[in-house]
Amino acid sequence: MKAKHITVQGCILFSLLIAGCSNDSKVETATANETPLSTAQPAASNSDVKLTSLSFTTSRNPDGSIRAEISDAFGHYTVGSSSPVELQGAIYHMVTLYRGDDIVTNALLSHRLGQDEVKVEWSETITDSNNRWYNSFHSGKERQLLKLDEERLVFLEPEIINNGGRYHLSVLNAKTGERTRIREDFWPLTEDYDYIYQYQWNEDKQQLFMQSYLGNVWFFDLLGEDKQDRLPENTFRVIPHSTTGAPSLFLSPDFERFVHNDESGEVTFFTADGQRLSSVKLPEKRYVPSELMKWNPASTVAWMDTAPEQQHRITGIDIDYLKLAPEQIYFYDRDGLPIASLQAASGDRSAIEVVQWLDSNVALIKAYTYAQKNTTDYDIEETNISYYSYDVIHKVKKQMEAVPRAASGEESAEKAKVRTSADGRALIYEQG
Repeated sequence: MKAKHITVQGCILFSLLIAGCSNDSKVETATANETPLSTAQPAASNSDVKLTSLSFTTSRNPDGSIRAEISDAFGHYTVGSSSPVELQGAIYHMVTLYRGDDIVTNALLSHRLGQDEVKVEWSETITDSNNRWYNSFHSGKERQLLKLDEERLVFLEPEIINNGGRYHLSVLNAKTGERTRIREDFWPLTEDYDYIYQYQWNEDKQQLFMQSYLGNVWFFDLLGEDKQDRLPENTFRVIPHSTTGAPSLFLSPDFERFVHNDESGEVTFFTADGQRLSSVKLPEKRYVPSELMKWNPASTVAWMDTAPEQQHRITGIDIDYLKLAPEQIYFYDRDGLPIASLQAASGDRSAIEVVQWLDSNVALIKAYTYAQKNTTDYDIEETNISYYSYDVIHKVKKQMEAVPRAASGEESAEKAKVRTSADGRALIYEQG
């Protein structure tokens, strides 16, 4: 694996990060469940680590939950799990098992509620950190399962072949157990470091969007045939500030537009098939957040927050992450043409931000002043808060006496049906 170099823009953000840490501030780091991507290390011996048959033994906990573990012969390991999907009376989820420094196993598991068995539907193991597929093999958001209908789920299936491999988009039929590759060998992996960076699912359209670190972009239409997929010829790479990279592509909710930042000083709007639309010049000597361009739910308006280069405007920072208290907002139509802008009230610590959309043209704006809570982090305290609606097409403001409540989604939250044990060696399945 080749080491990645930090770009000039990355150095600027890194300098901000170091400056922010000078007051003993705490910088966000990866959680215990996150595994960093590998750099090249000596290859592990394959003679005694390749799993020929992955299986789990189960036992009942006093509370009735199921504990599933791998045989002690597997040695020391830890396991992580994706969110489960319920289908045909069973739950399905992806797990990643780590052993030693280099050995990683990905597996698709199922467990029928009320029964003791945990079944391995599919698994694959990689043992050599010098394999060019090693970084792409590590689990992340792309390991989540997608419910295609009441019988089928979709997952990404890596296939390791010698010192390389292939990637497939596959479907598992929960009723029959049949596994089918619906997009074979879709990822032209090169000798360079690459992995799936962004992974989004449009449930209404049943379309899957993915962006790799090196900039491969896929729009897979799972309702239609291959000819309805949209696969731009150009690449739209992630900004290589660090090993994991900073976001560069901002997708509209309807999957018809995206905005790409190529670090040229401009961002460009594109259609989903890669047709270039309008470009927007980034403001000079002003901060923009790492989520550089946002979209309203209707995908009709995009907007960009900006702020003066003042340290107190930063409300969150890491090497690939920057959050601001905005001082100005620019609005654009879906093709990147400017349609409106808003400025906060006068004052060094006045800010505005979009908190939700009331319809396709009208945004709910929060205006406030702020102060830092302390000198050890970036938390701010907001005061003098007020709200108004803003019609970005007609440029009309209306003060809001009562603020509409945004849907929180809390009503649909359910207790997780599967989790990992405290020691990281077992999967715990709740039974009701």
